[in-house]
Amino acid sequence: MSKKEKESYHDKLATRLAMILQKLNGGEKFTIESLANEFGVSERTIYTDLNKRFSQRPKIRSLLISVVERVD
Repeated sequence: MSKKEKESYHDKLATRLAMILQKLNGGEKFTIESLANEFGVSERTIYTDLNKRFSQRPKIRSLLISVVERVD
């Protein structure tokens, strides 16, 4: 991956995480599927964002778990 591709990847990741946090702050409820569709990524990517990227922030992670609506 070139330097430019890495920068683009990190920009997209940062934007996606910031938008997820904005949704949380706004009290919005969402599904993994709806986030994946909105950001054009797989559901697995969203799970990774929620579990791995926020793992060092237990309060945020707990809030995410409580607001993500499950669709069965």
